[in-house]
Amino acid sequence: MATLVVALILYFFKALAGLVVVAALGASTFIVFATPGSITAEPRRLIGGHTVGLLSGSLCYYVFLISPLGKLAIGGEHIFVWACALSVGLSIFLVTITDTEHPPAAATALGIVAQG
Repeated sequence: MATLVVALILYFFKALAGLVVVAALGASTFIVFATPGSITAEPRRLIGGHTVGLLSGSLCYYVFLISPLGKLAIGGEHIFVWACALSVGLSIFLVTITDTEHPPAAATALGIVAQG
């Protein structure tokens, strides 16, 4: 069943099929199917967490790597590293305050920045 779910996700979300995002979805699949009674397997946390990760990653990608602010930064490699790190930190902060904790969501944020 888990294999089928992952295959369906990948077919419908080819645009999000960056390696890190795929790993995050794989981790979520494990949580849902192997530990369905855990708090992080709740639909609210699963969907909410990945939504927060997607938004956090998108924000950091835009602000630090696309916007004029990012172009003013010193050294492309340094700004990339900080954009990745801040996307993870921001997603952790936001899932905590919105009570949508889902650990793979941090990887979703990282994947959005890393894969563009």
